[in-house]
Amino acid sequence: MESWSNSSVSSTPLTRQSSDFSLHIEDDASPVLERAIQNVDLILSNQTKALSYVTGQYRTSPWAVAQMKTSLRVLNNALKVGGKVVVSGMGKSYKIASKTVATLNSLRMHSALLHPSEALHGDLGMIREDHNDAVVIISASGNSPELLQMLEYVPLSVPIVLLTCSKASVLAKHPKVVSLLLAEVPTSLSETSLYGLSAPTITTTVCLTLLDAVAVALSELHIHDYSVRKAVFSVHHPGGAIGINHQLEKLQNKPGDTAGDAAHARGDAASIQPAPEVRVDVDHGAHNRKPSSDGCLDIGELVLIKKVQNTKYKQELPRFPEHEHDFLRAITVNDLVIFTTESADQLADADTANIQNDDGRATLLDCDMAREVYRECQLRGTPWASTRRRLLAVCVPYSAPV
Repeated sequence: MESWSNSSVSSTPLTRQSSDFSLHIEDDASPVLERAIQNVDLILSNQTKALSYVTGQYRTSPWAVAQMKTSLRVLNNALKVGGKVVVSGMGKSYKIASKTVATLNSLRMHSALLHPSEALHGDLGMIREDHNDAVVIISASGNSPELLQMLEYVPLSVPIVLLTCSKASVLAKHPKVVSLLLAEVPTSLSETSLYGLSAPTITTTVCLTLLDAVAVALSELHIHDYSVRKAVFSVHHPGGAIGINHQLEKLQNKPGDTAGDAAHARGDAASIQPAPEVRVDVDHGAHNRKPSSDGCLDIGELVLIKKVQNTKYKQELPRFPEHEHDFLRAITVNDLVIFTTESADQLADADTANIQNDDGRATLLDCDMAREVYRECQLRGTPWASTRRRLLAVCVPYSAPV
């Protein structure tokens, strides 16, 4: 029977060796860190200058604007007839492509990520000319050999949009490329000129930012109605802070009430920039909300009153249920639960949950939101006591008579 000796084991150390190039920094007062902070400031400043330069291009260059219009038209028309947007890039550009695909899909625009090397080993079948697909390729230099090779096999009927920092590049002049998204920066702002290294920093920033702008503009073309577009986006983001904010907005904002909704509905350029809106902080905002100083109800309170009046399935309880089964019974059969003898501040403290509310304000729980919070806690194995505190945090004050 063959035996293994120590000589047959890899000599690679199990621990990483210390670097011969870096310095050990004793404390935060080190001059080395001061220089590093200066570098951070310089890099942020350079990134800002590069973005300003690209912004200027689309304000002053008719050629750049014409290319952008063609790109948006091509992508919109592909989506209109059921096609998808396939996005591809190599290296850092592939990572930008990945983020762009995620953004497009979140806005209900069918998109897929294609790696150029994998495309040559079967993934090229992702591009369907019979489904009216369009392709976006990303190459800062415009000379990526992997993309050039891939383009040889993309069907002629599939429109290709190129995002590049060089309109004089090989890819920019490729006959299959129908339009450019130009993210050009001057030589003085190139990574090599600024930092002595060609590591992608400036170029990745301008490319990613430009694609974000294209994605948002394209979403407005694809789903023109703002209320529909917002609803679609919210449906695709049920988790995280976005999902929680959406649930709070469902409770506190009636669609079409705000001036921001009216501006979006016009479908003009202003709809890209919604009016500022006040969001309720998940942990503290609901508890800190106070009646208006003149004794009148604010818009949020009026919306709550309307919601309570229009909801058929609601229940009044003196306080938030102590026991899990009582809570589940309440949210299963109701749309809203109103706690009539507790303020939000008192609800926030489970130990004082039986204290009477002195200001006469009730507290309201949206059962849709409660079910979402409860489901998330169950999936995480959160005990009832902690789950209850999370549920208390999403209760909001309700000052109107029940």
